[in-house]
Amino acid sequence: MPVDTVSHLAGVRLPENPVEWIRREYHERRNRNQQYSLRAFARLVGISPGALWEIIRGKRPLSLKTAQRIADRLAFSPVEKDLFLRLASGDRDATYVELSEDRFALIAEWHHYALISLLETTDCQFDVHWLARRLGLIPSEITASLDLLERLGLIEKSGVGYRTLAALTTSQDVPSTALKQSHREGLEQAIQAIEQAPLQSRDISSITMAINVSQIPKAKELIRKFRRDLSGLLESGVRSEVYNLNIQLVPVTKEIT
Repeated sequence: MPVDTVSHLAGVRLPENPVEWIRREYHERRNRNQQYSLRAFARLVGISPGALWEIIRGKRPLSLKTAQRIADRLAFSPVEKDLFLRLASGDRDATYVELSEDRFALIAEWHHYALISLLETTDCQFDVHWLARRLGLIPSEITASLDLLERLGLIEKSGVGYRTLAALTTSQDVPSTALKQSHREGLEQAIQAIEQAPLQSRDISSITMAINVSQIPKAKELIRKFRRDLSGLLESGVRSEVYNLNIQLVPVTKEIT
């Protein structure tokens, strides 16, 4: 579940389009029961097998009406249903749900969204002592964080472990004490990495330039796109470690009054 705080990303990425989501739902059922057929899945979601096959193959567009029916039949949670329908409507940022300032303030400390990410690693052990060792914390901090994240609806128990429910983003270009704290902690982690992380495991660089300040809004959009594109790349395949990406674009010169 990516948590994009305009510098922090974490976790598992949801399907990027509704058809991929439908395929995933079908394959999850088939993995549990090899006798499960596309016809049975079509019956479940309330459309004909032929129409479903064409949708899955990309031969027929998925209408919002059909998407609504599928979401209802698959008993998506309110958050999942909202994301699925936004994807079906073509919302390019649908995989990100904005956290309110008061909700984000509760998880602004770095270890909460780091824990969300750690829960999604391939070899994760859902044991508080193992999780604590991986994040350099004590077990009671892990227990408290899990309880908080579950109460906020950001994770839920699934079998012996947990699963995340949505990709998250915070407000942008709005003064926020919680975001300031989050960014400060991210910068402190980068400073620690300079001394502690092996060179091959990190990349810290900078560029100083004279700029046209009218291009700052466009620069922010490019940075935002880069963050999310990079998140998609790094979250593909086997996930074994939790990383924090910080990008700083800040003025060096001072205004003279």
